[in-house]
Amino acid sequence: MSLIVLLVFLLNNVYIWFSLKDKAVFYFLIAQLGALIYITAYKQFFYLLFPRLVFSIGSVNGSVVQYGMNSLFLHAGCIIILYGLVHFCRSYLNTRRSFPRLDPVLRNGLYFYVALASVCAVINAFVYLENYTWFVDNIFGGLFLAAIIYISVKGYIRKLPAATPFLVANILSLGFMLATVLFHLIADLSHRGYSPVKSVLPDIAIITQTIGFSLALVARTRLLQNSLMEKETEARQLELDLREISLRHQQIELENQIIHAETMHQKTRNEQLQQKLEANQRELASSTMYIVQKNEMLVKLKDQIKELKKQYPDNKHKGLQDIESTVQNSLHLEDGWDKFKLHFEQVHPDFFEELKAKHPTLTKNEIRLCAYFHINLSTKEIASLLNIDPASVRRAKTRLYKKMGIRNSGKVSEEDRGDD
Repeated sequence: MSLIVLLVFLLNNVYIWFSLKDKAVFYFLIAQLGALIYITAYKQFFYLLFPRLVFSIGSVNGSVVQYGMNSLFLHAGCIIILYGLVHFCRSYLNTRRSFPRLDPVLRNGLYFYVALASVCAVINAFVYLENYTWFVDNIFGGLFLAAIIYISVKGYIRKLPAATPFLVANILSLGFMLATVLFHLIADLSHRGYSPVKSVLPDIAIITQTIGFSLALVARTRLLQNSLMEKETEARQLELDLREISLRHQQIELENQIIHAETMHQKTRNEQLQQKLEANQRELASSTMYIVQKNEMLVKLKDQIKELKKQYPDNKHKGLQDIESTVQNSLHLEDGWDKFKLHFEQVHPDFFEELKAKHPTLTKNEIRLCAYFHINLSTKEIASLLNIDPASVRRAKTRLYKKMGIRNSGKVSEEDRGDD
């Protein structure tokens, strides 16, 4: 009956494992496989299959005992059951995260037991020590089962998500398994005349373990399904967030393209304005130099007329006087200033308005001087434009700077010294 129950639930759990590929289900299958081997060996069925395969023979209390294939499978079943149960508990309750201090102790203790039990099995194959090594399986089995029960209760107290179904479904089976271990340690079935075949504790433990752990797997399956649904909801929400981010990214790219286009347009406009400014600056400079050259030529012409008048003191050449009067009037014409001012305002559109706002007491001539100083005309060029000598320009400059409150206005620049 125990084997039939094990086989039925084993096939069902194999189907569950292929459906979920869950580690907890895998380790539970290992424990069930170990239970199949253990209960078969415990009922001494392997003696029927391998009656002549004996590894070592000994004597206990005057009785001849042997370590054969059935004993080897019995030890192997214990090892496989404990290996599957411990890892099933670790995977089901996620002890690595939930119990970071107990998990390495449980894991390392299990590996130590597997190694020790394997060594004991090898020794028994040559020297019969079953009456001693039998205690190794029972003592370690009791410790591991007690540890699993302790972790289950501790997880239930801490209200871990999977601890409650695990404890409720398996507390009875774990209790019967622990009772089986204690029974073997106390009764010492192999050496005190008890027949292990007549004991029903292993059968009860195996059946309750199979049914109980199967119920735990059902609860875990539901937990995994709920977790999967939550993950799917999170994935859909994440997908919506990614779409929103993608749309926002596209919007930002479009805005950047618009900004880039506007920047390029503004850059082109600035370049055009800069070119126009440079053209006006060149035209202003050309116009200024033209006025300077015209005035210089008129001054020379005026001096030549004076020389001619000296040669004709009798004042008979009335034409020379008319020419001199024309030259003098040309030097004082405002046409040159008006043309200069027109070009100057194209290059510096707000200069005169800001100057009048800051210094409302400036006269027309002083404003004119400020414009000449602003474009860095030399004293000699300004003197030619105004038809006065350079010294008068320097004095006017000093008075103007003092009136405007500009410091160091009385210093004479190197250019002014050169004009002298």
